Formats: sequence, C-alpha cells, structure tokens
Amino acid sequence: MKKIVQLLYPGIGGVSSVVFNIVEKNQIKNNWNDFLIFSGPHISKRNKDILKDIKVDYFYNKSIKFLSFITWHKIFFKILKQKPDAILVHNFDIFPAILYKILFRKKIIYIDHFPHYGKIGNKLKLTYFFVKLFFDKLVVLNKEKLKFFKKKGFPKKKIELIPNGIKEIKNLNLLITDKRQQIHFRSKNFVFKGTKRNIPQGLLDEIIVNRNI
Repeated sequence: MKKIVQLLYPGIGGVSSVVFNIVEKNQIKNNWNDFLIFSGPHISKRNKDILKDIKVDYFYNKSIKFLSFITWHKIFFKILKQKPDAILVHNFDIFPAILYKILFRKKIIYIDHFPHYGKIGNKLKLTYFFVKLFFDKLVVLNKEKLKFFKKKGFPKKKIELIPNGIKEIKNLNLLITDKRQQIHFRSKNFVFKGTKRNIPQGLLDEIIVNRNI
C-alpha cells in the first residue's frame, strides 16, 4: 500500500485541521498509509488529543524556534524509515523532502499556507526559491497567491490553485501523475488563519490513488 508523509507544525491552526480531516477521511477509504511529522518547540494538547483519538502514526521532532534546521537530519532519517511514495510539506522543513526526492525520485508537493500578498522576508524568499527549483507542485489557496507566484516567475504548470468553496476541480491529479481527468470533490469548512476556507477534502484521495507507482 502507498504511504504519504506530511510535514507540519505542531501548534493549533487551520493547517493541522485540514491535515487531520484528510487522515480521518482516508481511514474510511483506506487508500494509503498516513504518517505525520510535526516539528516545533511544543506540540499542542489539542493535537495530542486528536492524534490519540484518530490513531494515526506520527513523529514529533522537538526543535528550537528559529533554529529548526539543526534538527532536519532527524526529519530526514524518519522519512527514510517510512519510505513514502510522496511528501506534502506545509511548513519550512523543505530540505529533508528535497534530499529524499533527489535520492529516490519521489514526488514532493508544497502547500503554501502563509498569509502574505506582497513583501516577504528572507526566510520565505529562500523557501520559495527552492520550492520553485525542486518541488513538483506548488498548491495555492486563492487567486491572489496565484498571481503572486506567477509574478515571481513560477512556471504556470507547476502551480495548482484550489479556490475557496470550489466543488469541482480539473486536472488536480497532475500533482502526482501526468494523466488528465475531471475530479469531483466534497468541501468542508475549516478555520484557517482567522478566516473560513472551503477546502476540497477529496483532493489527496484522488491524486494519490491515481498515481501510477
């Protein structure tokens, strides 16, 4: 069975809510094995309770704020042990995923959750530079972000837009495979960065199951 690893922060927020919902839905369909890698100074009690409730395998990489890069080797070795077929990155821990892609030629996808529409700091500039260079796909959640990355020179074919409230999306399985088809999704409300977003929760089900591995 396929295995998917997702990298995210361990705090409370819309990102973890989306990831947990994906995991719970997959537990019903059983399309692949999930493994989550949290990295940060503390893991929230809420997340611990949810992880215990949904019984998903995970690894908590305790790191120091602003110095998480010194623990990237732990993330990489954990990824090596899991041997995933694809990695989804929701935070700044991009280099363990990039190294895994180089060594094993697996797909890596970056999900951009950062709420900015103009000036960005050096950390984000560096992150986006390597995402543009190495990642197979960049997922954005609104048209403003789509325009932002196009202005930054990202190839149009590398960016996938998942608009708020959308229920039908074409060609999203390009995140994993080159085949094109129309996919239908259900959507569900999540609190994300202080706003409500309708995220199509069938996305990963389809792009992972339809991959020719």
